[in-house]
Amino acid sequence: MSNTKQPTYEELMEMLQKERSKNAQLLKNIEEKDAQIANFKEVVAPILKEAFHSTSLIAKELNKYCFNIDDLLIKDLTEQIAFTADNLFKWANLAKSYFLQTPMAPTGKDLNGNIPPQGDVDLEKAKEEQANVAGSLGNFITKISKTSTILNKVLGSVSEDRKAQLSKTQQAAVEISKTPSKKRVEKAKTKSKGRVSKTRNPDKVTNAKLDKNTCHCGGSLESLGQLKDKLFSHINKAQQLLQDTENLHDAAICNKCGHVHIAISEEQNVPVIPNRQLSCETCIDIGYASVNGIPLNKFVSALGRIQGFGNDTFYYNMHDFADIYIRPLFDMVENAAKRADTIQVDETPFDCLEAQGKRQAPADVTSLEIDTKNYVLALTAPRFAKEQFCLYYYLRNRSKDAIKELINKDYKFKTICTDGYPGYDALLKDEHPNAKHQSCLIHFRREIIKAIDPKGFADELDELEIPLAIEKLAKDFKDDNATILLFMVLEALSKIYSYESSMNSDSEADFKARVECRTSGPVRKLMDCIDTIMTKLSEGRIELRGSTYVKAKSDPFAKACTYYMNNRDKLRTFLDDGAVQADTNLVEGCIRPLTLLRKGIYHKVNPEYSKDMAMLFTVYQTAERVGIEDIHSYLRYYCHALFKHCYEKQWTQAYADGTHIDKQIKSWDMKKLSEGFDFEKWNLVNYKQ
Repeated sequence: MSNTKQPTYEELMEMLQKERSKNAQLLKNIEEKDAQIANFKEVVAPILKEAFHSTSLIAKELNKYCFNIDDLLIKDLTEQIAFTADNLFKWANLAKSYFLQTPMAPTGKDLNGNIPPQGDVDLEKAKEEQANVAGSLGNFITKISKTSTILNKVLGSVSEDRKAQLSKTQQAAVEISKTPSKKRVEKAKTKSKGRVSKTRNPDKVTNAKLDKNTCHCGGSLESLGQLKDKLFSHINKAQQLLQDTENLHDAAICNKCGHVHIAISEEQNVPVIPNRQLSCETCIDIGYASVNGIPLNKFVSALGRIQGFGNDTFYYNMHDFADIYIRPLFDMVENAAKRADTIQVDETPFDCLEAQGKRQAPADVTSLEIDTKNYVLALTAPRFAKEQFCLYYYLRNRSKDAIKELINKDYKFKTICTDGYPGYDALLKDEHPNAKHQSCLIHFRREIIKAIDPKGFADELDELEIPLAIEKLAKDFKDDNATILLFMVLEALSKIYSYESSMNSDSEADFKARVECRTSGPVRKLMDCIDTIMTKLSEGRIELRGSTYVKAKSDPFAKACTYYMNNRDKLRTFLDDGAVQADTNLVEGCIRPLTLLRKGIYHKVNPEYSKDMAMLFTVYQTAERVGIEDIHSYLRYYCHALFKHCYEKQWTQAYADGTHIDKQIKSWDMKKLSEGFDFEKWNLVNYKQ
């Protein structure tokens, strides 16, 4: 007979009461969890939905007011002013005020400047102010138009006999006035495809089946069972942004070579690394959001909170995603840039806290050079190059040594186009002594506009009657008035761009047309006229100190003269090479998305994350440049292929070592496993959809 003491009635009741309390607490926890999910669906999800919708609307508005600078430059001077001002006011009043009233508006103590709180924007007052400014602007445009018409009338009436009696500077101005512009050819508008739906994963268990029974070596496959991976997969629903997914993969082994084959269907997402919970598709969407100006913390804050992720889960997964999947694509784009004959280069500030000593560096970082300002360096090919690319680097500072670390001797370019920053002259002298340098004509044009003060000039003429205005302009022209001459330099630049825009494709015919027009045609003649005028205006205003021109006296035109004379030969490089563009417009266009993101985050935390950002921008922007319309599908198929390669390679080795299919492999060196993968098949620069 057992000696075990039986519990008394009171003890049984006490045990029952404890069990009831435990179940009640468990039920309460479940109810609280359900309440959190319900609250997320009712409150947070609609906010995120509105945020993404608002961002989409803003992007559409920005697309309306972002235009090709070449299309602007070929317009008449009056049209340029009216077009730019009209779009500037629309963008400033609509985009900014609307953006500040959305959940995506920047917040926090690290914001630069005084930004009003969300919703604190008086749209009616903004419209009233816009109307007042627009009225004033309209009067100004009328004055400029009047001035331009009178000036062309004065110079256009000069006969050839009279022209021969003028000074070389005056002859150059008359030549500019009489040189016809190239007739503008309207570009054919491409019809939008409209709304395009994307296939997303169903909210259920997925099951991938092997679609063949033979190995690549010719051997037959013997089933090993199924592998499972569980992950949180991003889908395009506001009510359910992350779903808990379980993937099943058929696995089989070749009885001849021992290679393990694993099925991954198109509908399945794959994790960044096996045993991780975030999918590659989620990282693809986060990358797309970042490139379009949505900060990572805005994208994931609610998602991480509702699923119980740690603060850095998304960040270290994005870092691994960039290192494993994006870096190989980046390296191939970089190789294309290194073998390009011509590159355009520009940089923009983008602070890195750790590099500026504003954040403690990790323990494994033994030495770190502190900089006061950090940058992102952008490189791109000219519009008519055969291989197109957009390459971004994290640049620790703007010194010549920092630039030389990135644009090193591996680059084989024959011509580099920049904004005139002296650091690139040092780069060419030390690393690329045989390369040519083209300085940007648009930057020169900006200096001219700053110097002539067109508003003051127009106001002065507007007070005069037409006959008196003509008389004044004729006298000013005779006296070599600097404003008149610089006004004609602007006219010459507009006409140069009217010719350049008519032959800007990569076709053989356009290349021959560029060579002819630049070698002995109107473009070279106009540049010669500009040189004559700028050389004359520089006399007495600037002086040579060493190898650099500096201002000799305080003069409103001295800065423009200094810029021209210091870049005189470099502004004419494109005349001798039909493959070189005259400006840095394309690379400046590559920088604009970075400035949009910078307004939302202002800095990156450390250099590694800055490099990740540069790689993401490189891949997404290059895809857009080469014409890949659906970057999401391209990256999804690429990630599937690379993951499958690594997955099978690891399991082939593990199974050979005796690891059973039901066991879990804890350590995955994805970079080493990716060796042998055919990355060239996915090369963005020459990828065929």
